[in-house]
Amino acid sequence: MLKMRAALVGMMHSKTVLSSVYILNTQNGEGEPDLIGVTVGQVGADFVVFNQVGSSAGNLTCMVPISKINAIEY
Repeated sequence: MLKMRAALVGMMHSKTVLSSVYILNTQNGEGEPDLIGVTVGQVGADFVVFNQVGSSAGNLTCMVPISKINAIEY
């Protein structure tokens, strides 16, 4: 989890737009991304807050436990 947290902190500082984030145990189908086109807004001790890029509905956010992140594509 420490390597994932460090990577997320780096992505937050560089304002990297993440193409896809895959999260364990969600209702999405197997192999389908759970979050698309997001940036890392905040990294806590054991969670991350993702912000939707270019949202017309305002600043949409999603808090995810770091331990539930399966994969990230950017």
